[in-house]
Amino acid sequence: MSLCSRRVLTPLLFLYAVSTADAQSLFVGENSGSIKRYNATTGAFEGNFVPSSATPRGIAFGPDGNLYVAENAAGVVRKYNGQTGGLLASISTGNSPTGLAFSADGSLYVSSYTNSNIRKVNLISNTSTLFANLFEANGIAVAPDGEVYATSFGGRSLNRFNSAGSLLGNTTITGLGYGLTLGTDNNVYVSNTSSVLKFNRTTLSSSIFISTGSGGLSSPFDVDFGYDGNLYVSSGGNGSVKRYNGSTGAFINNFVNPNSGGLTTPVFMAFGPAPVPAPSALAVFLIGGVPGIILLRRRRKQSL
Repeated sequence: MSLCSRRVLTPLLFLYAVSTADAQSLFVGENSGSIKRYNATTGAFEGNFVPSSATPRGIAFGPDGNLYVAENAAGVVRKYNGQTGGLLASISTGNSPTGLAFSADGSLYVSSYTNSNIRKVNLISNTSTLFANLFEANGIAVAPDGEVYATSFGGRSLNRFNSAGSLLGNTTITGLGYGLTLGTDNNVYVSNTSSVLKFNRTTLSSSIFISTGSGGLSSPFDVDFGYDGNLYVSSGGNGSVKRYNGSTGAFINNFVNPNSGGLTTPVFMAFGPAPVPAPSALAVFLIGGVPGIILLRRRRKQSL
């Protein structure tokens, strides 16, 4: 799911967004079996968030703030504490999971390369139902209106489904379809064998957004928009995560340098949710005026 869709709507919310930006993290699945954590501002390695994971593929943060990981070899989705990385649950999805995406109502959509289908999981009732059949289903994303977009690896296609699972259209992908994400510009961004393509959500017409080899890009696997509005791409061929201008596709830098923290073959990735900061004096004033400032000072004195 694209993070740049989280736009701030008021000056007060903007204040909170700025104050929490430095605390963000980028979580990257390592093909050899771990989930690594990097500072979302500097790209510095922060540690192995999940030290051991059986062939991690799709990763996504749920509405509960926890991290969900598709463990393809184990045939389950693991639920990890979004703060500590501790294992909370193993979820059976009825397929061998590859890609993960949450919808606005909290449902989890799970694509399966092995089973060639997409299943919809209700995490409240712990039930799984078939959403759609798709040959070697791989990357997946759910739009705010409920439409689902998924790549077919072997079928070399991008597919558009309505919220009921009916196919609305598809189009050919040059190369093999891996990860994908939705932009706020009504486009779908898809990584293929060597580049990143941009598709119009409605017409599925395409263009090249990031050219082959741009910035040393090699075997791109997943794509995701960061909080800064730029597009991040896991470069599986050289163990790095690269950052590109979210509007033009121009290369900016190696955000995560090759082999940082032992990263050798990055696969799927996700940005973590924003932590809730303690209210600043200005924020309290905007909400409660002078009485709010007095209350804040009293609480701070009591804590000393």
